This record gives sequence, C-alpha cells and structure tokens, in this order.
Amino acid sequence: MRPLFRTFISRSLVITCAIALSLLAHSAASAKESTSSKVDATRVNQSINLAAGFLQKAQANDGSFSASGGPGVTAIVATGLLRSGRTAQDPVVAKALKYLESNLHEDGGIYQKGGNHQNYETCLAIVAFNEANKNHQYDKLLANAEKFVKKVQWDEDEGKDQTDLNYGGAGYGSSKRPDLSNTSFLIDALHAVGRLRSLAQPSHRLVVVDHDARRVLTRLVRAHDLDEPAMRGERESAATTR
Repeated sequence: MRPLFRTFISRSLVITCAIALSLLAHSAASAKESTSSKVDATRVNQSINLAAGFLQKAQANDGSFSASGGPGVTAIVATGLLRSGRTAQDPVVAKALKYLESNLHEDGGIYQKGGNHQNYETCLAIVAFNEANKNHQYDKLLANAEKFVKKVQWDEDEGKDQTDLNYGGAGYGSSKRPDLSNTSFLIDALHAVGRLRSLAQPSHRLVVVDHDARRVLTRLVRAHDLDEPAMRGERESAATTR
C-alpha cells in the first residue's frame, strides 16, 4: 500500500471514529433522559469506550492525530472525546488540546503554518476548545479565534456588499472564494461560542445574536435560492479546488 494512500485511510478511520463517538454519546444521553428509549445504554457506553481506546492508540507523541494534514483532524477527535464525557484533564484530550495550542498564531487563528485551510481548521478548533472551556481557561483564545474567522469572512473588507452572492460566506482563507462547506464550519464555530442559539421549541429555529452570524446566514439563504445548475457549478468547482 502506498504511503500516501495509507495516510489517507488512517486519517479517514480516525475521523470516522471521532464522529461516531459524538453520535454514540448523543445516543447515550438520549437513552438516559428517556425512560421509553429502546437504546441499550450499556452497549452504547461499551462502544464509546472501544472508540476512545482506538483513538488513544492512534494519537501521536505530540498529541496530534494525522499532523501532516493539519490540526483539523485533532480538533474533531478532541471534540468527540469531550462530548463523550472525557474532560480537558483526560490525558488524551489534554495532549490533543496542547497540540492544537501549538498551532495558535498571533492573528488568533489556529491553523497549520503555511497551510491553506485557515478558516476550516480554526473553526474546528473553536468547537473543540469551547467543549473544553468549562472553567473559562480558554476564554481569551476563543475570543481571538472568533475575531480571526470573522476577519476572513467575505464582506466589505473584500470589496463585497450585500448584493454580492459571496457576501457573508467563508472559504479556506480570505484569498479563497467562499464555499458552502467552509461556511457551514463557520456557522458551527459561531454557534459554539453563542452567536447562534438553537430554540428547542417549537421548530428548532436559530436566533441570530451577532451581526457577523447574520451575514453568514444571508450567504446560505442566497445559495439555497440559486437554481440547480448554479448550485451544481459551485459544488463541482469546490470539488476541483480541494
């Protein structure tokens, strides 16, 4: 097996396991809250422990998971572990958070030096550090990271106004045109730090409590209103530039 392909497979397994960990944790919580749930909480918790054990073995000495691909994968894993009940003091989580901090830059972004995925990686790191911020030890880091992703958001600073389709969107960085994938990561990050609040009743709508968050939702609404050929063109363009 070629080294590059082996790295891709390994990274994919780690990401899949981390996402499954978050989903399992949600299932366990739902089963605990509902007396009528058919979910076997014991088996779910066993699966969580197995997934966590796999991730622990996959962690590098520097705390990363697939460091060659930047801090994004490590942020996903840290988030999954934290949402499954691990704390910021858990050895695996603590090492992962320390690695993420090693990718912190003076501009507030958390990304691989020289990389092209600044928005994507910083947004994922925001979600991870927010999960670990129970004692507010990451308040300053999160505030600076939030400023960074808002800065690379496409708006008047990039010569765009509210009539432009790209207005409010996010790309891999301020020099890369916005796409729906990066914009969705920006929404996750803004939601994590409280700029978008979910309403449990009656329809799970989002309350916008931040001007920059309102702009990013404007971008999504406009993309949704595009005709099918235009949407297909954006998807194909995004696929060829990644």
